Amino acid sequence: MALRVETFHKSYRILLYAPYWILNRTSFDLDFQIENQQTDIPNVETPFLICPEKIDTNSNKKAQIRVRTAQLDHADTNWCEKF
Repeated sequence: MALRVETFHKSYRILLYAPYWILNRTSFDLDFQIENQQTDIPNVETPFLICPEKIDTNSNKKAQIRVRTAQLDHADTNWCEKF
């Protein structure tokens, strides 16, 4: 995630960048993966801001997501197509 703070007319302007903003509105937890970095996204109302460790604007890093439930083992669930 990139964070930039500027002063603007005696106040602060905060600029926040993350390539993936995920709001989980399902009733399930999610697994999110970029390359080999995996993030667990619980079923909560707040958005998750996800960014690879190294931000490269020329990079075409693809992500995947899958649904996780208590009844299903991770080995039985499939990742979606990369996006």
